[in-house]
Amino acid sequence: DFETSTFSCEVKSTVHKSDTKLTISSQHQLKSEKTLYLYFCRMEKSAHGVSIDDVKEMLILHGYDGDKLELQIEKAN
Repeated sequence: DFETSTFSCEVKSTVHKSDTKLTISSQHQLKSEKTLYLYFCRMEKSAHGVSIDDVKEMLILHGYDGDKLELQIEKAN
């Protein structure tokens, strides 16, 4: 999840190919004073393409806090 000065983004993801359901953990995830976007990402293993580490590096290059991201990744596992 991330926020800018004008909008908030709630990101949900799955590694299941046929899963189209997402879970909202609490009502606060969808409450925002700003415009709210919901992103649903379906990921799968591939010998080609962009890895989680690649995405992590891109986020950090675009200004996302690397330490915060590491903690969020560890929490997700």
